[in-house]
This record gives sequence, structure tokens and C-alpha cells, in this order.
Amino acid sequence: MIYRPLSHHFIVLALEFINWSLFLAVWIAISVNIGKHQQCVAPDGGHDHSRPCNAAYTTLAFAIVDWILFTVSFFLVVAAVFAKKEIQVHEKTTSGAAADNAA
Repeated sequence: MIYRPLSHHFIVLALEFINWSLFLAVWIAISVNIGKHQQCVAPDGGHDHSRPCNAAYTTLAFAIVDWILFTVSFFLVVAAVFAKKEIQVHEKTTSGAAADNAA
């Protein structure tokens, strides 16, 4: 990340934040949708395990897992942007060293 312009760092952070916020919105929307409607409530007041309701529960679970992964990804990108580590480049792997050896 050190060789990229600073504007690229903030673009990557903005995209990660957008992913994070959209999956949080999906998670909340599905949770509200399941809780608000009575379609997925069993007669005894528990969860209905019909096929459509199980699909909604599975979608909610995947949205939560995606949100957790995007949270980890966002913090890793933040750490990479602000770490500013110097990277040592081996001479033999650069194209400039190959041109120097050819001359």
C-alpha cells in the first residue's frame, strides 16, 4: 500500500465502508422483516420452519457472517493504510536491475 497514492488509500477505505454499511443495512432489513410479519411465527409463538422461513433465516445468517467478514476486512485495510511499512525490494526482481545487467 505504500507505493499507491494517498487518494487510492481513501478510495479503498470508502469502498470497504460502503460494503460494511450495506451489509449492515441488509442484516437490519431482514431482521425487521422477519420480526414484523407474522408469516414466520409458528402457532406456539416460536419460529416457523417452513421452506420460505428457513430461506429467510439462512439469508439473515449469511448477511451476518458477511457483515462480520467486512468488519474484519475494513479494519485490516485501515491498519494497512496507516501502518506505512517500508517494503524492501530485491534487486534481481526489479525490471531496472535487468536493464542494468543487459547494458
